[in-house]
Amino acid sequence: MSQNSILIMDVAGTIVWANRLAHEIAGLPPGGLLGMNYLQITPPDTHGDLLKLHQRKLRGETVRFRIDLGKRRALLTTSGIVHVGERDYLFAVGRWAHSPPAGDEVMVGMLAAGELLRERRGRVDLNALLLSVLKEDASSLRGKVSLEPGDAPVVVVRPWPIRTVLRGLIHQAKSQTGRAHVSSGGDGTRAWVKVALAQKPRRDSAELAACRRIAREQGGRLQRRERVLTLSLPVAGSRLQQGSNGSNNVRRAR
Repeated sequence: MSQNSILIMDVAGTIVWANRLAHEIAGLPPGGLLGMNYLQITPPDTHGDLLKLHQRKLRGETVRFRIDLGKRRALLTTSGIVHVGERDYLFAVGRWAHSPPAGDEVMVGMLAAGELLRERRGRVDLNALLLSVLKEDASSLRGKVSLEPGDAPVVVVRPWPIRTVLRGLIHQAKSQTGRAHVSSGGDGTRAWVKVALAQKPRRDSAELAACRRIAREQGGRLQRRERVLTLSLPVAGSRLQQGSNGSNNVRRAR
């Protein structure tokens, strides 16, 4: 993610985490951004617009905007709110205007916010994780998703990356017309969540490709067959889980 400038802020706009590129753009040494408000590092003539966008983000909207930094430099920024544990944070992921679009900036921001958790692998109830994602996006998913939870066995993963993948899969349904069907289940070796979309995607989006990579890093896999997306993870204690070579490290926002 070194091609992205990443800031994580509290709801007041105070920076609590920033990657190396963000510090380089601000001309500050590592750690120099921490404790500053984002308005201190943005051009004064943008503050009025940024404050209006800030309020939209607090209402749950993801916004995109351009910040001109002079000397023919401009950042295209994606920013929104993310719930980490019991707290809310704002992420801002920027890329140079001349660089090719990536499309997975929201997922990058969510993973960076998840760094605050410093969580380890543990036993996770996949249904509980799925329900928390659906609850978080309930207002925007109304009429878009039907749910059929099954008996999904316990898996051993880092919860935040898998939660991010589930949110990415649900987001595929939000972007379509019609209703998607979400179900879960499993057997003695794997637990799974399936998202049957209303329409077949033309191709994998950058966000879906990022979901596939994160799932693989957690020892699982994400498959797409026609219009059905399936996230599967080895069941805790199974041979698949014991023999998984999935890394403990997800993409790090460093």
